[in-house]
Amino acid sequence: MKICSSCIIDNELNSIIENNRITGQCEICGKKNALVLDTNSEQFHEIQHIFTDFFNIYTPESFISDNSIKEKCIDLLDDIIYKWNIFNKYITKDNLKSIIKELLSNNDDIDINLLLNEKVVIKELYDDNFLLEHSLLYTYSWEEFIKEIKEENRFHPTTINIEYLDKFASYLVKSYKAGDIFYRGRVSTNKKFEPEELLIPPFHLRTEGRAHARGIKCLYLANNIETVLYETRSLIYDYINIATFEAIKDFNVFDFNNINNISPFSQSMNTTILAINKVHLDNIKKDINKINRRTDSVLDYLPTQYIVDFVKNIKNPIDNDCLYSGIGYSSTLSSKGYNIAMFDDSLFKCNEINLYEVNNIKYEYKKLDI
Repeated sequence: MKICSSCIIDNELNSIIENNRITGQCEICGKKNALVLDTNSEQFHEIQHIFTDFFNIYTPESFISDNSIKEKCIDLLDDIIYKWNIFNKYITKDNLKSIIKELLSNNDDIDINLLLNEKVVIKELYDDNFLLEHSLLYTYSWEEFIKEIKEENRFHPTTINIEYLDKFASYLVKSYKAGDIFYRGRVSTNKKFEPEELLIPPFHLRTEGRAHARGIKCLYLANNIETVLYETRSLIYDYINIATFEAIKDFNVFDFNNINNISPFSQSMNTTILAINKVHLDNIKKDINKINRRTDSVLDYLPTQYIVDFVKNIKNPIDNDCLYSGIGYSSTLSSKGYNIAMFDDSLFKCNEINLYEVNNIKYEYKKLDI
């Protein structure tokens, strides 16, 4: 079977496809002269073990004796579709079943029929001893962590093994170069600001944000002007000063967008450990990206502030310098928007400031059935 790099969206698999340079017609989407993963090629036989390792994390229901774990068994195809970002969302279950059969063909270590015809489970998800050693949240849920940090134990929560986040950090690096351009704005009067008015505010004016607590330095920047307008919640006929910031040196951010794109096929990643932490990592991403309404409490920022504060202090083992100069995350208000929250504004220079007036806003809405 030939499967093209459009049907496969996993980064590691697409790197393999790119390196092998095998072309053909995709048997899933029909794309011609595409770079493909060819399950009949010699190169595929060399990497077939990575698929064996992945599917070996699942145990068929008939091998489970504990009824409480049996109740947790799920359909393998559903788990691959909804948990893992391996294949494009347009691939049907029938397509996926055919792909799995091909990926595991001539494999004596796995019973394909059991995996596809029975429900399956990742047993370690329900093994407390394994979770206590390898889970970011031990045996707790993200909701239990939120409750503790809001209501019980703000600075030293016991429901999170925060240093375990370091194990995934190397997969979440996004690098920028000197000369890269970002934007920052403030709603204003019809008067142009001075550059210092768009830098990090002085201590007494620093309110809470999703990446920083009150008083802590943080410079929020966006990838384009439209995102700035959305992020500042600009209204029609508002004036807004928007500054262009240029990076003066290379830097890295901890990119929360990549959290659900960590590949289970990475050579240095333990797939079982990734599987038990995937729901926690996805919840962190959702919280850092979520819309904050005017009615929300500043306490809603606490979980992500705690995570970001840890990220801020992750060190490079070689020189003991901080690995990350900030974090990156998608804008929930602008469909093409991306934001970075920088721990220091000395990495940038303000090139220019322009005054804009908002001339039009288009509202979209839906009725809620409550």
